Amino acid sequence: MNSASNSVYLLQFKREFSVFTVVSRRNDVSIERLVVQGKVEGTRARGRSPMRWTDQVKAAIEAQERQPLEKSGEGL
Repeated sequence: MNSASNSVYLLQFKREFSVFTVVSRRNDVSIERLVVQGKVEGTRARGRSPMRWTDQVKAAIEAQERQPLEKSGEGL
């Protein structure tokens, strides 16, 4: 790298570092601070979320409502 690209790189590094230091001084519950420091607690549930009972009831009712229409040919 030549001196011009080094100075641009150094300037960019100083700007990023100043933003990092400002964010890291924020309070403990700041979203930005947690993201920059990488301190995300807990785990995310993996896979498909379980179907709630109310969702199962709604799906069953919708299926019963559609069934007569499909047999009569009106639902097409």
